Amino acid sequence: MKRIVALVIVALFTAIAFWFAPKGQSAITLSNATAAPIDGQPGMYMVSVTINNDGPAAILAAVTSAEADMVTVMNPDAPTATLVVPAGGSGSLAMDGAHVMLRIDPASFEQGALIPLSLQFADGTQVTTRVMNTGPSDMQHGQNSGVAVTPAPTLSLDLPQGPGTAGFPLALRVENFTFVQADGDAVHVPNQGHAHVYLNGLKLGRLYAPTFDVGGLAPGTYRLRVSLNTNDHRPYLKGGAAVSQVVDFVLPQ
Repeated sequence: MKRIVALVIVALFTAIAFWFAPKGQSAITLSNATAAPIDGQPGMYMVSVTINNDGPAAILAAVTSAEADMVTVMNPDAPTATLVVPAGGSGSLAMDGAHVMLRIDPASFEQGALIPLSLQFADGTQVTTRVMNTGPSDMQHGQNSGVAVTPAPTLSLDLPQGPGTAGFPLALRVENFTFVQADGDAVHVPNQGHAHVYLNGLKLGRLYAPTFDVGGLAPGTYRLRVSLNTNDHRPYLKGGAAVSQVVDFVLPQ
């Protein structure tokens, strides 16, 4: 219940901040900025934030906070990859993909407290929001919390020949799997769930259908990864590995 109340407060604060923010200054807005303490590491927090982009493809350059002792972007999928938010779309720095690690004195950042967080982009845009400490997270995205079922789901990806900077459609072909849009308290039902899609480690969203439109991108090197997950957000496993597919592609200048 405390976590639900905290998330409601975050949503309310985000709405108020958006309402009073100066209009017409940036195509980038931030929402759902939360911090969860890392168990066994006092003062360390994993930060998630959604980046909404109403303009052209935006390249993330840096993340900072005036009140934190340390802020860094961690990207287990692709440590050296450029993070790009597609044109007219969104991406999330999230616990199960590229995310922000933050260090701050816990005495000054108790549960429910807020601190500023700024994202800088390659075109010079800087956008600031406030991050709330919502307490420990109960999400289980790691492979050690994965689920194996029989028969195991399978997944393959269809991309158009030569994806371009204007964006492209993505199609998922699945077997032994049914897409279901379940609520936050949904229980696991074997072979049901949704997909997660990541671009260079940046989470683009959850898919509740076998199609997805990737927005316009900047020239560069990309890795697109899609995984299948249960109704309660755990990864499906087959042979001890996540049921996922990866496609690498390059968009030339």
